[in-house]
Amino acid sequence: RATPLAGLTLNGGVRYDHQSRFGGNTVFSAGGVYTPNAGRTVLRASYDEGFKAPSLYQLFSLYGNADLRPERARGWSAGFEQTLGSVLHGSATWFERDTDNLIDFAYCPTSGTLPASCYVPGTTTTRFGYYANVRKAHARGIELSGDARIGVLFAQANYSWISAQDRSPGGADFGRQLARVPRHLANIEGGIDLPQGVKASVAARYAGATFDRAGSRATLPDYWLVDLRVQWRVAGGLTVHGRIENLADRHYETASGYGSLGRTVYTGRRSRVWCCAGLQRGRQWWSAPPAACPPTGARTKAGGAVARCSPRPCGRFRHGNRALPAWRCRKWPACSPASAIARSISARPAGSAMCWAASRPTRRRPARSSAMPPATPKARKALCPMPNGRKA
Repeated sequence: RATPLAGLTLNGGVRYDHQSRFGGNTVFSAGGVYTPNAGRTVLRASYDEGFKAPSLYQLFSLYGNADLRPERARGWSAGFEQTLGSVLHGSATWFERDTDNLIDFAYCPTSGTLPASCYVPGTTTTRFGYYANVRKAHARGIELSGDARIGVLFAQANYSWISAQDRSPGGADFGRQLARVPRHLANIEGGIDLPQGVKASVAARYAGATFDRAGSRATLPDYWLVDLRVQWRVAGGLTVHGRIENLADRHYETASGYGSLGRTVYTGRRSRVWCCAGLQRGRQWWSAPPAACPPTGARTKAGGAVARCSPRPCGRFRHGNRALPAWRCRKWPACSPASAIARSISARPAGSAMCWAASRPTRRRPARSSAMPPATPKARKALCPMPNGRKA
């Protein structure tokens, strides 16, 4: 990777693979990104090559074909991104790709004389399909995306137009869209994101009509699916979420004869232990939730002094040459509510945020706060296990 000019980044790569069945292969890639205005406008372009050997399943399973050849592909893309203030962001990308020996699944005819490839190798048992190579395929298309945010409201959408054709000379499907590759794909989502930690949205997905299989004119109809999504950040380290997919219980197929999920409800939670990171000021480590920390090694203003963020082993922060359990904390009066570590784990307003600093053990326990880990040994052990397995 190189940056020969301000705003211009160039990269390139080379990879060599050696496969015991197909020998060695070398592929190249290169790309460039340029921004004339610190990221508000971004221009990008790339060239890539690919190589994929058939898997053992594709070669030797019940539907395998020992005569498969590896895929080789070459492609390029070019596009741009544009940001308009803090409200709008959009991007557009054009791509093209040529593939030799594309590995695809071929279905056997349901009437007439079956070809030899429709029998399990070495037997007289028939099968409904097998893996085969599409000698040549060409794909091109455009991808558009955009998102907007006004206050607590947000919306985002993307659209893809894909022309993926069989270009095998003399083939029966020459010039036809590849099976099960929709020419049109789209997604759209809109909702509300409240500062209290509640986010709710409605999303819709669209897939255009496709051919069901090579050599057949049977098509799979297009469909729209609508989803509902909601999440609630109960605390800085705990989020509960749920979603309903295919809200209208729409029947659709991505492969003829195979079922798809109807209305489906999912619920869950995500949790995070916050006491495994800290800020270093001089020789002291200040405890802080990881979400409030900048990347490792980055510097931030904290209490009028420069502090460096770095991960620490779970359960211990260092004070000078002494390692202390993270739960031994006291309030840092110099902590600025506007600093990175002043944001509490429960995302309260900046004025009520709390900062805590590792200190030498004392007999007097610090005042309890919702921003501190629980003081009971059992709770401390659950939140901050020691690296060596000993109790905190």
